[in-house]
Amino acid sequence: EEDAESDEFIYDLVSGGEYTLSQPLNFNYHKVTLRTADKSNRALITIGTDANFVASNDLTLKYVDIDASGTTKPVIELYKYDTDPDGILEKPKNYYLINYIRLMDCDISGVTGSLVYDNNKSYCVMNFIMKNCLIQMNTTTSNIKNEAWLSFQGGGIKDFSANNVTVYQTGEGRPKYFLRYNNGVRVDRITGSTADFTTITYNNCTFYKVNSGNWSNYTGISNYSTYVVSKNIFVDCGDGATARRIMGNGRLGNNATATWQYNTYWLNGEQCDQGDYDPSGTFLTTDPA
Repeated sequence: EEDAESDEFIYDLVSGGEYTLSQPLNFNYHKVTLRTADKSNRALITIGTDANFVASNDLTLKYVDIDASGTTKPVIELYKYDTDPDGILEKPKNYYLINYIRLMDCDISGVTGSLVYDNNKSYCVMNFIMKNCLIQMNTTTSNIKNEAWLSFQGGGIKDFSANNVTVYQTGEGRPKYFLRYNNGVRVDRITGSTADFTTITYNNCTFYKVNSGNWSNYTGISNYSTYVVSKNIFVDCGDGATARRIMGNGRLGNNATATWQYNTYWLNGEQCDQGDYDPSGTFLTTDPA
């Protein structure tokens, strides 16, 4: 019999196949990888009206295309447990630890609200990885959870990375935050150690109209955080003060570090000055169009 704590379920979808979710797909604390067997001919998953993916342990979506236009729910929702899941998820301090959520080589279209929502529960994802993905937001304000597209209202993420990802908005309901954590999240409250850091990485990405007002909030992790922002294009994201917003309005603690390199910032058809928040002198001023 499979052990939810130690074993991973791997589901290989038929290459080129078409699947429909008609209700929430709940993996019941199992670790799950959902992928197309032939990555060159990806399966399509269409999400129905009241359906979505419900995760409460490690989750990987890989080599799949997802049409989320039919649901108002978050595409990925963390399980809203009624009783604490002791014995299934590790909780060294204040948070139940999920080792990873990975979105890899996926095209996701028609996201009407949040892409991910933690249901205001005490989860911490140790590694949230987005890689080689094309994602279309088509949001309306009423569908966005906790004002955030990647929304951790009760918990957070220890290490976040987006590599070779394009996210663009075609709707009018732009969330206030691209990525939001619970303000109480700190490294020592996640792992019990202050010797570690929270990392935030954006590399080779393109973002178009994905947020309004802010980008992220990191009040709890500002003293122990590392930011690497390299070779990204930001167009019409909020008020254009992207570098500042990525660092939680520039609030860096004594132990925090930030590395910036070769980014493009563009707002209303013009290059957008980042002040002292990107001090690299390497930002690009050519029109990204």
